Amino acid sequence: MFRGCARDTADHVPRGREGANRTDLSPLAMKEEIKKEIEKKAKDGRLPCATARKIAQDLSVPYREVGKAADELQIKITNCELGCF
Repeated sequence: MFRGCARDTADHVPRGREGANRTDLSPLAMKEEIKKEIEKKAKDGRLPCATARKIAQDLSVPYREVGKAADELQIKITNCELGCF
């Protein structure tokens, strides 16, 4: 389950790759995009923290949104490095 992030970084919107900002998507479409990326990168119902943070960075969304989507998919964030998930 998603646990708030230490150091108030859960709501931080990481700087994405050049041109990766997907603000052209509706909130629902963005949520589906996040879930698609999580499902693609998760193995055995688990997703490493570094990978979850990379998804947030690539899609320019707060870490919290990736955590919520992982919870909805019942995918556990593992090897948490910052306490964000």
